Amino acid sequence: MLINNRILRFKTHHRMIPAEATYDRVWEQMELLKSKSSLKFFIERSISNDFYYLDLKRIKNARNKFNIKKGIPERFIEFEETDDAVNTSVISIKQAHEYFKSAHKASPMTKPLLLYYGMVSFAKALISSTYHIKKENRTRGHGLFVSDSNKFTVQIDNKKIGEYQSFRDCYIGDASIYARKKPIKVNLKNLLAVVPGIRMEWQLAYKKEFDQRYPEIHQIPPEHDKYFIIQSYEPSKSKLKTSKEDFNIIYDMGDTGEINIPTYVVDTGIHAPKLGLPNRKFADIPHFAHIIDIYYLAMFILCFYARYRPVEWNDFLNEDNNLFLIQTFLRRAELDFPMLIYSEITGIKTYFQTFG
Repeated sequence: MLINNRILRFKTHHRMIPAEATYDRVWEQMELLKSKSSLKFFIERSISNDFYYLDLKRIKNARNKFNIKKGIPERFIEFEETDDAVNTSVISIKQAHEYFKSAHKASPMTKPLLLYYGMVSFAKALISSTYHIKKENRTRGHGLFVSDSNKFTVQIDNKKIGEYQSFRDCYIGDASIYARKKPIKVNLKNLLAVVPGIRMEWQLAYKKEFDQRYPEIHQIPPEHDKYFIIQSYEPSKSKLKTSKEDFNIIYDMGDTGEINIPTYVVDTGIHAPKLGLPNRKFADIPHFAHIIDIYYLAMFILCFYARYRPVEWNDFLNEDNNLFLIQTFLRRAELDFPMLIYSEITGIKTYFQTFG
């Protein structure tokens, strides 16, 4: 997507796994990245392919414009650094597995805490297998902040740069979500609104009703309905609304979890690759967020409340249809996020036939 602008890592192949996505099947696939020899092969292939067109120059220019030195990548890793990268990344992926394994058996009261730190371990693996960062520029902390004054809202720091910003630089070349004069804030409601596959649950929790179609997508011509194989997989909203501006959401093929649902073209409100719609559809909003961002930021909010505000978290889960929504989101994140990281590391867009 947007290869000419080198915003994303280009995926050399697409691979559909002809099975329902389940926890066990996801981690059977992830075993490949827990093997040092296999991971070394994929990292060396990434090096040979210039990390699939990820535009490091663009990232560094955006950071330098706002004097953001912490976490700034000096360069991509090189062949002689592969063994160190493999050792670090394999340990991080194994640790992520342990977190996700514990989360799989946990209730929503503690599950976000385990899933978020599993995501942090995945972040460390992707950073280690992508960039060389000078020791003095390495980050500490999350790079994210939740305050009691803005309930269920995350601030993406533009000064206290942390793990999130370095992680993000590994999969998308647009740093505008954090490289700016004033930090962006985004609430849980708006984050979950752009997650595919939880539209019905979002509508019930936040609107207290459920409609088959929504005003944001009413412009879809009837002839396009055949592309919505299962309509409930369509996100509730077409753009991520933040405290500053709206962001286009990038869903690679398969990020929605279903082989029959094509890439979502956010500002038109329709699924469009098979319709031949051009990339200029993104031109009106130049800023981008990836579905990886959405899972990570939403999970950070949930983790904060589960860990530091357990009473408020319990009250939130007991309110109307919130538990229904959160359970569905957590299950989807548990299955989707590892495969998203798998695709970034291998350069092969890998996804399951159905989201079970």
